[in-house]
Amino acid sequence: MAGSIDFNSDLGEGAGTEMALMPLITSANIACGGHAGNENTMHATVELAIRNKVAIGAHPGYPDRVRFGRVAMEMPARELIESIRRQVDALAGVASRMGARVTHVKAHGALYNQGERDATIARNIIFGVQAATGGHELVIVAPPGSAMVQEAKALGMKVAREGFVDRAYEADGTLQSRSVAGSVLTNPADAVRQALSFVKNGGVTAVDGSFLNLVVDTLCVHGDTPGAPDIARAVSDAFALADAWDAQGEGPAVPAYASVVVRFDPLRVAPAEAEATALRLAKTLDPVATEQGREIEILTLYDGPDLVETAERSELSLNDLIAIHAGREYRAFFLGFLPGFAYCGVLDPRIVAPRLLRPRERVPAGSVAIADGQTSVYPFDSPGGWRLIGRTDVRVFDSTRVSPALIRPGDRVRFLAR
Repeated sequence: MAGSIDFNSDLGEGAGTEMALMPLITSANIACGGHAGNENTMHATVELAIRNKVAIGAHPGYPDRVRFGRVAMEMPARELIESIRRQVDALAGVASRMGARVTHVKAHGALYNQGERDATIARNIIFGVQAATGGHELVIVAPPGSAMVQEAKALGMKVAREGFVDRAYEADGTLQSRSVAGSVLTNPADAVRQALSFVKNGGVTAVDGSFLNLVVDTLCVHGDTPGAPDIARAVSDAFALADAWDAQGEGPAVPAYASVVVRFDPLRVAPAEAEATALRLAKTLDPVATEQGREIEILTLYDGPDLVETAERSELSLNDLIAIHAGREYRAFFLGFLPGFAYCGVLDPRIVAPRLLRPRERVPAGSVAIADGQTSVYPFDSPGGWRLIGRTDVRVFDSTRVSPALIRPGDRVRFLAR
């Protein structure tokens, strides 16, 4: 899923991050003479985009270099339309002479923010784009649900809805003012969290804690955000890992109980580089707050074929072993091996026992079992090497239920002796 979203950056504005960012993005929005940029910077940035197979876009802003186009200007409609046309045509001319073409347009700074709310400004921006050479074929990049999106569609333009990985959002869906502390996200872990929320959850959490439904087609990291290359690299790595997990092990990473197996092609990626990428991504991860989960009770008859041997191994009486197993609340860590087979832990150290040296060819469904530091219930008749200490009539997997697996990761599980 993450691999299907565009990742863009505003470049050619003098931040000097183009070389580092270009290999990490898929679209570049290039300043074209308004708030920043000139013939030389446009040429250099387009050249980098061509080299890295990155889509080229125009990034017109108010013609105000002193304030970097981040303060609204009072401009007559004709002047604004003409300013945007000149900027888009300037970049289109540079790209054309280099054998490339402009594919999209994204307004900059105050112009972008005004176009989000003001339908008249939005229309004038679009008129300026349409007046440029080939302007009717360009994609308009704008915030989801904005006046710009609505006006662009009404005027027959294609649209790409944009979200930001490096900016905080107000409850109304607008970007928090840069004058507010914390409005620019400079921690790569925060940017990764926001990027994945856009892709996986269809929106982000606003500064007041509310959730914003913001479906987007492209995500942006500003080229002048402090640490922008580190942010872009972390987001790119996280997308790669998310895609692998979506593929349920068919991609380059396979999550396990206490590790992640990373697959890579040694003919294309050196082992040291693969290891460095995995370690770099790991440093961006924050501990996840543990949720309470549901409480699941499993009524159990302790009469399994391995009960006596397990008690003897642990130097416990049968009653003590049963009391210890049934006297603890377990956390469901994850589902694996079979549909509905929940790995729950952790066992009391006194009853920890290894798997059988020779697995059984058939373990009956409903068997309550332990192995190493975990306990579970077999959902089906199947082979198995865990020690069987009891059985239950509770169906831990039923394909006719809305949620077939009774136990989900995070649930709290108790075994009740009967």
